Amino acid sequence: MTTQMRQQLKLSQQLTMTPQLLAQIKLLQLSRAELLEKVEEELLDNPVIENANEETGIHEAAVASEGTVEQQDGVEDTTEQVAVDEIEWENYLESYNERSSYVADVVVADDSDGFESMVPKHESLSDYLNWQICMLNWSEKERDIAQLIIGNMDADGYFKEPSIVDIARELGVGQVLAKQVLESVQMLDPIGVGARNIEECLLIQVLYYGNDEPLVIGIIKDHLSSLETKNYRKIARALHCSEDEAQRAAQIVLALDPFPGQIYSKNETNYIIPDINIRKIGDEYFINTNDDGMPKLRISAAYRKALSGSSQEKEYIEDRLRSAQWLIGSIQRRQKTIVRVTESIVKFQRDFFEKGHMYLKPLILADVANDIDMHSSTVSRVTSNKYADTPHGIICLKYFFNQDISTGENTVSAVVVQNRIKQILDAEDPQHPVSDQKITNMLKEENITIARRTVAKYRDRMGILSALKRK
Repeated sequence: MTTQMRQQLKLSQQLTMTPQLLAQIKLLQLSRAELLEKVEEELLDNPVIENANEETGIHEAAVASEGTVEQQDGVEDTTEQVAVDEIEWENYLESYNERSSYVADVVVADDSDGFESMVPKHESLSDYLNWQICMLNWSEKERDIAQLIIGNMDADGYFKEPSIVDIARELGVGQVLAKQVLESVQMLDPIGVGARNIEECLLIQVLYYGNDEPLVIGIIKDHLSSLETKNYRKIARALHCSEDEAQRAAQIVLALDPFPGQIYSKNETNYIIPDINIRKIGDEYFINTNDDGMPKLRISAAYRKALSGSSQEKEYIEDRLRSAQWLIGSIQRRQKTIVRVTESIVKFQRDFFEKGHMYLKPLILADVANDIDMHSSTVSRVTSNKYADTPHGIICLKYFFNQDISTGENTVSAVVVQNRIKQILDAEDPQHPVSDQKITNMLKEENITIARRTVAKYRDRMGILSALKRK
């Protein structure tokens, strides 16, 4: 068998991701905050775009050019929507401000400060500890050691690494001095910060509050695992005391704070602004984009004179005009695509909007994609980090997509099962918590057949402890 080289022509078709299409895809998956940041950057970078809300006495203008082709399927079109190179920019700008029939879907803006902007900034743990250090009569070397220790604390107030030996070596001080400073930091408010582990944290607190009884110390050092499960009998046997004495000592330990730094490490509240508003009027649900909080974009007519300048100036202005028109058109297509996807979701999940969370149906991306003739990846991008203001609160669009659980003849949404488990746990007697097996049996009586390990998985996902630890 011989091999030989030869030239051959082959004709084939393939989809090419143009730079414009890639940019539209990225724009589509941006969250509302990221889109706002993108628009603000473009306003600073592109002089042709202006914020109509910052101007007074000028009517709202249209942003779509006369050569714009109607959008077909969101970002999935591979052809250019506008033949930007063929636009006569002088004529475009002359007629631009004469059109007033279009109200931009992109946004309406009110940049006035809201009440949230007047909320004071939350003080961090490191700020609070450093303030206390400034009140102490410490040497500069001691302050350096303390600040390095504080800078290495985690959100719970623990100083786990680097070791105090490494701290002393880094600053070129003695280990004895470094340990003394660490012990002093541990006595700052809140008591117990700077501890290396939970046992040390609790011991610092009982010593400070004068509760250093032998039983309390013994529980902290050797029996925290038994305390977690409230196995007082085991603690009593190990410490050679009665069960009542063990329980009394355990109550002292339970009253301590194992995470002293958390009260100063809480994140500031981030308010979610929905992308979509869903309202029921009569028997129909109406969907519209939420345009509050973003600038209203338009192309500035002030650059019309610049087009009659030198060829270099004209080339720059035309390039900026193309960029501006693309951004405004892309934002419009983005909003329309989000509305289309949301309309399909409402159609599939109408029972949810009518009756509530327990009527959420199983739904996958492909169902919506097939319904609106769009690719599943586009639906995924549309629903990522997008929120809707619904009759049942502000909900992420991803929430409506969930797997189904087979229950024999019928199927039920996994979210519905998880919500039902939470209802059972919320109604339980704290003295007699419901076990995972009992929850499984209760669901079986409701024709929802799932394994006990599935119940445990959903319970863990909701951050709920086991029945033994909840008792």
